[in-house]
Amino acid sequence: TGERQAARIRSLYLKTILKQDIAFFDTETNTGEVIGRMSGDTILIQDAMGEKVGKFTQLATSFFGGFVVAFIKGWRLALVLLACIPCVVVVGGVMSMLMAKMSTRGQAAYTEAGNVVDQTVGAIRTVASFTGEKKAIEKYNSRLKVAY
Repeated sequence: TGERQAARIRSLYLKTILKQDIAFFDTETNTGEVIGRMSGDTILIQDAMGEKVGKFTQLATSFFGGFVVAFIKGWRLALVLLACIPCVVVVGGVMSMLMAKMSTRGQAAYTEAGNVVDQTVGAIRTVASFTGEKKAIEKYNSRLKVAY
């Protein structure tokens, strides 16, 4: 899924940042930029991979086109199918609530993972001097696993 790929990209990005020389953090970047890139760019990738808009358009067109064909070919059967729509709507509503709950849980996990990045990059000299990069990556990955 798009969320899983975004989590993987975030993890690889953190690994790459932590492998940079200390001078990189003095001249090339700052903490805000690193965090902004980790959250902003990966969200764009996640949305593109999710293809939400295209999929919705495809499904809506198929649904309405199918009903037009059904009414033309067999209006009695189409009326029976029309009676099933309330059930489909209820199931869709339940799925939407579940997805919203999962999304909230995912955002909380990403916030915790972002805090790990903020602390790690903010104290990169200390992390590097104690060779804590591996532990920071493990901590970050453990926070991300809660999201999915």
